[in-house]
Amino acid sequence: HFNTIELSSLALSKLFSPQFFIYLVSAVILVFINWGLEIYKWQVLVNSVVAIKFYDAVKAVISGVSISLFMPNRTGEFAGRILFVPADKRIETTVVTFYGSLIQLAVTLAFGLVSYFVLQHYHHFSIPFVNALFLQINLPVLLIIVVGLILISFFFRKKLLVLFHSVLLKLKYI
Repeated sequence: HFNTIELSSLALSKLFSPQFFIYLVSAVILVFINWGLEIYKWQVLVNSVVAIKFYDAVKAVISGVSISLFMPNRTGEFAGRILFVPADKRIETTVVTFYGSLIQLAVTLAFGLVSYFVLQHYHHFSIPFVNALFLQINLPVLLIIVVGLILISFFFRKKLLVLFHSVLLKLKYI
């Protein structure tokens, strides 16, 4: 039986420890690095359609995240980001943003799989609900999807962009 006063004083002592402060500062720095990279990535993607300044990219990404808080499945990110693009370039910008999200998904899956195997091999890490059957059946399928997305993005980039653009143009007139 724990005494609540002892437990709370223990938690407070850890909260104000130098190690916690280092973790907190590191996390805040990594948040800014992550947002900076996201803004830069979106600016590079959109610059293939229309020139956009870094400050405008910052406003677009922040507004996209803000709008996505109120919409399901991050759909608001597209809506918020294209508000800062000229009206005649919004369809192309949506296509390029979707393409960027597709590539980011493939890279995230690839690094997640590699990280899982490294943790499992060197640290005997396992997730309780991931059993041998999952690894035997779903893992090869997931690997094929990741490699396929990466290969498709490199070899058919122009064709994919044209396809997405034509689909969005058709949706615009429906």
